[in-house]
Order: sequence, then structure tokens, then C-alpha cells
Amino acid sequence: SSPDMAIKTNLTSLTPRRQAYSREIKLLSGGFSNPKAWPEGKLTVFPWDSQIDEVVLKAGRTADANELMYAVLGKVCDLNGASVDDFVISEVETVLLVARALSGGGVIRYQAACTFCNRVTKEEINVPDELAKRGEKPADYPGHDLLTLPTCKDEVAIRPLLIRDNKLIEARLGEPTNTASELVLRIVLPVVSINGGRPDTLEEVLIWYNALPPLDASTLEQQETALAPRLETSIPHVCDGCGKTFRQTLLFNKEFFR
Repeated sequence: SSPDMAIKTNLTSLTPRRQAYSREIKLLSGGFSNPKAWPEGKLTVFPWDSQIDEVVLKAGRTADANELMYAVLGKVCDLNGASVDDFVISEVETVLLVARALSGGGVIRYQAACTFCNRVTKEEINVPDELAKRGEKPADYPGHDLLTLPTCKDEVAIRPLLIRDNKLIEARLGEPTNTASELVLRIVLPVVSINGGRPDTLEEVLIWYNALPPLDASTLEQQETALAPRLETSIPHVCDGCGKTFRQTLLFNKEFFR
């Protein structure tokens, strides 16, 4: 029987589920955006439970997809005194996947649909261990990556987008004088410096970006995507029916947040 309790249980510990089944992961960004809160990228993630479902239900009535993910993020991990604004956007999905997996024995269950013969199978994958890592930063990461554009040869320092950047983008899009699209703002905000010179304003970067040769503009966008620290959510499969290889993407849709 349990100490000081009338009930009898086979549980060997009465540690609350949220702590007992939590898991410490290493952020692929290394926690560069707040090393005090996430030293060496260490972050504790809690299992998804009914309390999280309640947060989703309440936030889902008024929040858009991004706001919903950010609201859940603060509940499924220990931010250790940091603000969600410090979090790298591409790693939000990582934390949500781990939290969801912790509630299901460490795995995510999903359906894989062959794009060739439409055969559907039920699958499961261990998260985060069986998902490929993308854009992982080294221990001495200075907070930005360097790339040289192929045509103009400008050396550009770029950093991963943070949640605070997303909020800046939303505010900028609401300004009547703004002429930049959301996509363009997502491309220029991560620019830290150009040939060692740090821009004084976002407008400087916009002028520079709009003058880039087409190949350089597309290279900048592609490299920002490639260098974003994240788990690969597009999973390769070989169809049992037709034998062809296809990829199934884990979707952050209504079913995931159910």
C-alpha cells in the first residue's frame, strides 16, 4: 500500500507523471538564443496530457496556427525562465513531437499513404531518436552561419529565425506603409551581416535583397531553410504493395492537436 494512503497500488513511485515521464533533449540549435536557460541546448520536455488538450481547446478558438503552437510550447517544456520569444521557430515542431511521443510510449503513430498506388499502412516511429537531424549547430556555434552568394560573392551571416522574429513580421505586415511580403521578411530578418557590416535597419537589408541577382536571392532562401536546426519530418517508406519509395510527412494538423 502507499505511505499514508488508504489505497493500494502497484506503482513503485508516486512521482507526478509530468516529472516521472519527462525527457531531457538536446536542442539542435545548441540553445544559442538563450544559453543561460538552455546550457548546451539542454531542454526538459514533458509528456502531452489532458491539460495540454485544454490549452489547445481554449487557444484554438481564437489563435491562428502559429499562436496555437507557441501557446502549447510553453506548457510542454521547461523554458527555465526564458521567454518563448527566444525559441528557434524550426525547433518548436521538435518539442511538440517529443511531447506527443512521450504520451505514447516514446513513439508517434501515423498513417503512411503511398503516392503511387494509394496503399495506406499504419506506422510508428521513435521520436526523436529515429528522425534525421538537420542543421545541427556545433558546440562553438557563434550564433550565425556564413555563406558566400554565388554571383555577387557577398559573404552573408545568417541566423535561425526566432519566435520574436515571427511577431515582428506579423507587426510589420500590419503596417499600412509596408510593401514587403511575409516570405521576403522571413528571408531578410535572419541576415546578421553582409561582408562584415551589420545593417542599421531592416530597410537596408530589403534594398540589398531586392537588388540581388536571381541566383543569389534563391540561394539565400534555400540556405536559410537548409541551415535551420530541426528534425526531418518527411519520412522515407518503401510501399509493401508496389515496392516504390515514397515519403510521408508528419503533419501538424487538427488530428495532431486533438
